[in-house]
Amino acid sequence: MLSRKEMKSYAAELCLPLMQRTANRASERIFAFKPDQVGFVPAYLENLCRPLWGIAPLFLEDEKLEIIYEGRRIPAAQFIKNELLAGLSSDSDRRWDANREYMGDWVYENQNITELAGLLIGFFFAKEKLWDPIPKAEKEIIADGLYRMAETAFDHSWPNNHYWFPLFTFTVLKRFGYTYSRTDEMLSVGLDFLDSLYLGDGWYKDGEFGRFDYYEAWALHLYPLLWTLIADESFEGYAERKEKYVSRTNEFLPFFTHWFDSNGAQVPFGRSLCYRFAASALFPLAVLAGCDIDPALAGRITRMNVDFFRQNYRSENSGTPEPVSSKNNVVNGKGEAAAADTDSFTKAGTVLEEGYLYHSPGTVERYTSDGGSYWCCKAFLSLLLPENHPFWAESDGLLPAEQGDFRVSPKHKEIQLVFEGHNGLVTLYNNSAQYVKDGRLTHFFGDMRAWYGKFAYASWAGFGCNTSDNVSYDSMISLMTPDGTMASHRVGWKSFEYADGVLRSVHTPFANDPGTTVETEIIPSGSYHIRIHRVHLSQPYIVREGGFSLGRWDDYVPVQKKEHEIRLSNREYTSALSVAATVPVKLTSDITQANYHLYAPLASYPVYKTDLLPAGDYFFAAAFGLWRRGEEEQLPDTENLMKNV
Repeated sequence: MLSRKEMKSYAAELCLPLMQRTANRASERIFAFKPDQVGFVPAYLENLCRPLWGIAPLFLEDEKLEIIYEGRRIPAAQFIKNELLAGLSSDSDRRWDANREYMGDWVYENQNITELAGLLIGFFFAKEKLWDPIPKAEKEIIADGLYRMAETAFDHSWPNNHYWFPLFTFTVLKRFGYTYSRTDEMLSVGLDFLDSLYLGDGWYKDGEFGRFDYYEAWALHLYPLLWTLIADESFEGYAERKEKYVSRTNEFLPFFTHWFDSNGAQVPFGRSLCYRFAASALFPLAVLAGCDIDPALAGRITRMNVDFFRQNYRSENSGTPEPVSSKNNVVNGKGEAAAADTDSFTKAGTVLEEGYLYHSPGTVERYTSDGGSYWCCKAFLSLLLPENHPFWAESDGLLPAEQGDFRVSPKHKEIQLVFEGHNGLVTLYNNSAQYVKDGRLTHFFGDMRAWYGKFAYASWAGFGCNTSDNVSYDSMISLMTPDGTMASHRVGWKSFEYADGVLRSVHTPFANDPGTTVETEIIPSGSYHIRIHRVHLSQPYIVREGGFSLGRWDDYVPVQKKEHEIRLSNREYTSALSVAATVPVKLTSDITQANYHLYAPLASYPVYKTDLLPAGDYFFAAAFGLWRRGEEEQLPDTENLMKNV
């Protein structure tokens, strides 16, 4: 596991190169190079602000954090302050709102305060190094500009967790001595709205019902706890709110510990997966806020999770800026020499690229820029805990995945997420979370079907994302039209009560063919799971279904077949399926779209598929397994399963 010293070093290794790249762009008057859907300025602010979540504790500890700007070595704190003034001053030729009118109503304020609130939180935790040295007149420009932006964002906020960002802004400004006419009113109203998102049993909804993924941890629980750390305890209702927030997180934490496997990896599921180890950021916040969790166990999960990505992330180093180092005196490509040597914290590193375990832009959302991944830095808030804190101790407490097999689901009956652990691996079965309301997909962020529509998600299998020409049907059933021009996803399903260990649902594969339906039962069974489908076709289709996909970094992918079973492997894991059906099926393997798998550039998975079937009713019973190499187990006899269908 990572020690605190190693965690601190990793924070610098990731964050300082991004700050240097941002400084290079600022020097060249480039707001962003690879923006997200919102625009170039918001993407620039992602790059500028998000590292502050992680390196504020480094400023606090007197580390010499410097960057090169226009050929001179300057303190990183000075660069950040200068960028705030350049962006918020009305007479600046680089002010951020210069093209606000072209960005759409309230987009400028909402998106930018999302980033600037995080920067302000970094200022709060390192106040004496980042805020106090700023001259009074400049502080007022910054405070007034941030307040105006936050006020507009509050009045026109998206109705979900985004309300937290103007509230964080008001709270920190108030702690810095800047209270405005509406500050307390908006804090009260906003906190009440966010309170209305609580469903009970430790779960929030993020606006619409059904949006349940790891936002539950790294946003919906983390932000209330973070507010208790930065708010003034004299604020009206503070004590009652803190008690509620802590109590709710206490209900959630025992479930959330099951999300991580014995490698420290979380189950990749849902959107914003490029934030990586933001998944474990709740644990240090829970310790800081006084939640009921063993600090050493919280530290074990966080440290293992961060280290999983540190050890497994592969960078091609494209676009990485020249490191600020005494051994490298060429900066910005201009040939200007560095002014002086610097310490070990300003060292070579890599900018964390879009993707999950490697650079794979096709797997991330359209709201993510080339600096967007840095919300992972929330996990570095663990550095607010000192070296001698139990959080950094070697823990006798083990993760649930390290203790043995388990199966857990939320107490809330409408949230059908079943987590199953076996031999240290964790599988999630999703029967609730989807961005569909009243039969319509409500958000189009990139590939909502892949992020939410699979039957099962495994901690070390990852999954494939889709292109319009290549539907990745790993862990999913898919119907294809006779001419091959359309293939279905599992989306917009209706779930039924989870009972007797069975997840039941029905979905319509094609909106323009409401007569064709797929009724499904999923039965988690430890080392494998079973899917039983009744497929009613109103017209001819080909039926295909895939197992867990295995990412690979070479061409090694041995395949073994029996009469009703197929297994394939990469160098670490084996994925298998066995199937019985009321029609003949062909066993084969397929690959995901190149560079569209979370874990590796290529991935393979076992599949069964039919010939073109005429209209009618068909039944399929299949078992799917995923094991470490050398730990493979037998799959059940699916022929016997079919006898009971």
